[in-house]
Amino acid sequence: MTAFFDRRLRAHPVRFDRMAPALAGDLAYRRFCLPRYSTRRSPDHVRLADRARFHLRNASWVRVPTTEGDVQAYVFEPEGGRAHAGVLIAHGWTSEASFMAVFAEQLRRAGFRVVAFDQPAHGRSAQPRASLIDCARALLQVAEALGPLRFAVTHSMGGLAALLVGEGGIAWQARETALERDLAVPTAWLFGPAAHGLPTELAAAADHRVHIPMPGHSESLNIASAASICLYQSARAHRSARD
Repeated sequence: MTAFFDRRLRAHPVRFDRMAPALAGDLAYRRFCLPRYSTRRSPDHVRLADRARFHLRNASWVRVPTTEGDVQAYVFEPEGGRAHAGVLIAHGWTSEASFMAVFAEQLRRAGFRVVAFDQPAHGRSAQPRASLIDCARALLQVAEALGPLRFAVTHSMGGLAALLVGEGGIAWQARETALERDLAVPTAWLFGPAAHGLPTELAAAADHRVHIPMPGHSESLNIASAASICLYQSARAHRSARD
């Protein structure tokens, strides 16, 4: 039995096994893939959002028509006029671009051209509800409309949307690396528990060990995030080899 308990509505668990498969699938999709805005926000959320939008003062506000509705984007041109490269910023669920504007401002001052945007159903973008797929489609169309973009700075759901875009045809290009050439052939990744790692004999059988660089003082990355990064690199290498 699959049950879902909606704490916000104080509803009884829903038993999908007692429904017709098509109805159960539709309900599960709406429950899990089309969530409404989170109700667990601080009482001053609106005031904080208004304050955060002050940091968009150096950006050009651009409406980007997409298949997911009009998306509000913000373009930060670099100081000096000539950009080192383009950077896309994608926020997480129930957030908005203004909450990540501090990254955009620092990158702009460092000479990068930055594109941030409000995901569908977030901030000043259209739609009352959206799914991860909607956000990924919007991300790709924003990147295509306002690119070229070489790097991405993402948070939470924005990172998953960027990974989905990478699988379907990334909108920003990077130089091929030796690792990508190695990953162009069928590859088996080995992941172990974060606390203890792989058994010694299994780790010894691996051909390569990969380090994921992490700026700052953090030395921990959970296994799901690490696996997402590694599998994304494999998908990109296979796609490049096909092209």
